[in-house]
Amino acid sequence: MVNTLLKSIRMLSDVLILTTFFLCVFALIGLQLFVGVMQYKCVRNPPNGWPQDQEAFSAYLKNESKSVIS
Repeated sequence: MVNTLLKSIRMLSDVLILTTFFLCVFALIGLQLFVGVMQYKCVRNPPNGWPQDQEAFSAYLKNESKSVIS
């Protein structure tokens, strides 16, 4: 029984190495596909309402102190 377990662990190590390799490859592909997509973030609601002109609105969104998660 012990011999069988040792043989199966050797075979499972090959499967584990192959699985880790494919996970790394897919992680790299995912990083390249979704680069820049996660640039949007949650921001706190401004106390006086949202700015009406586009420049003030963009400036509010780009301000790091207004983000929910810093």
